[in-house]
Amino acid sequence: MNSELVKNILPVIPPLITLTITLIGLLTGRTKGTTKSLDTPSLKIVSIKRSQVPEKVWKKEKIKALGFIFFINAINLIYSIYAIFFLPSFWSFESVYSSFFTGIIYTSQIILLILLYLTLFFSPFIRLSGESKRYFLFEKVEILIEGDFQYLFDKCHDVLRSMRLKVVEVDMNSMAIEAYYIPFRGDSREIKVQLMEFENSSVYQILFMYISMVDLKEKSRVTNRFINLLISKPKNTGQRTENKLEVSNDIGD
Repeated sequence: MNSELVKNILPVIPPLITLTITLIGLLTGRTKGTTKSLDTPSLKIVSIKRSQVPEKVWKKEKIKALGFIFFINAINLIYSIYAIFFLPSFWSFESVYSSFFTGIIYTSQIILLILLYLTLFFSPFIRLSGESKRYFLFEKVEILIEGDFQYLFDKCHDVLRSMRLKVVEVDMNSMAIEAYYIPFRGDSREIKVQLMEFENSSVYQILFMYISMVDLKEKSRVTNRFINLLISKPKNTGQRTENKLEVSNDIGD
């Protein structure tokens, strides 16, 4: 019984691994939005301007997105052909084990195809064009917000915590907060949030800066998340109870 079980489990492993890789790729590539109201009148948005990347950079990301889809589809197709022609006993439904694990393979393959084609349909790097695409990929962003300094500084601190970043240093005198996170893949990412008084007024420029090297796509995604949470009204129960980046996306505990 054990040998038959092992024989039937082994062919299930490749499609499940492929499905897992696909899910991780899709989750880490998405920007989580928010439907919360703006945090008014406590904060007033003066300006949020994102600079557009060169067209060649956007095309590179588009090719990577398409390449990911075609690569996973190719693996899926190759394995399906192999299973059909070289594992005839496995596909014969001759035992309870083979029937069960064959069902798992069929299901994972169908889910995989649905996810891939949904990605092809919804991916901003494939569908967007013109000025709107700078939301998902930008080199710099200018954030100008009017409000009480203490409230704004505390809000930046709270947003970083709600995103599950580890806050390393808080210095109100220099108007700076340093934090880090460890992504699902790669080394830790160090971030610095710097507030600067704008032209001797109650308007502050907020700089969300990466100290460590990181690719532009991840930088844009995490920066967008910070901005969305910063300008949104927190819940009465505390902003940290919601609106955190998923552990599998970018940031771990």
